[in-house]
Amino acid sequence: MANAVLGYYQEHHIPYTVHLVTRLDRDTSGLMLIAKHRLSHSILFQDQQVGRIHRSYFACISGHMAQTQGTIDEPIGRKPGSIIERQVHVDGKCAVTDYHVIKQEEKYSFVEVKLRTGRTHQIRVHFAYIGHPLLGDDLYGDDQTLMNRHALHCYDLSFVHPLTGEEMTFSQPLPADMRKFL
Repeated sequence: MANAVLGYYQEHHIPYTVHLVTRLDRDTSGLMLIAKHRLSHSILFQDQQVGRIHRSYFACISGHMAQTQGTIDEPIGRKPGSIIERQVHVDGKCAVTDYHVIKQEEKYSFVEVKLRTGRTHQIRVHFAYIGHPLLGDDLYGDDQTLMNRHALHCYDLSFVHPLTGEEMTFSQPLPADMRKFL
């Protein structure tokens, strides 16, 4: 993603560098927040630390949820022996995920997810931990029979502009593969 943004800046003669504020896993679709310079990045980073940047996701998870809404409040840390995988671990960092079931079928559920914290792979790890891995997430417990990537999409992002103070809200519809699946 950073290379794509840098290419765009170069093509349009924009004298900035890339400062990622929010990130997405490789196969996650949707919105990201990128600051154009260090000052904006510093302000947005602080806003993110205190919960002023809000992100909402849609996910397709395996199985039928017993509760139609809830909170997963479990610490997440690096899985021993792996530089990629994370796991729920008592010595991990605080991670809190709120969810609301939108639609349920026998073999899957479509949920809206809101993050209170922003740990690496947080949504994927939390749903796998409660026995409902994201569809297509072969890293955390589901095969790619129904989806050829983990079914996760950041559809809503809001924050306060670091220089103007204006409330900024963006949305992105579901990608074609998730729409087709549903």
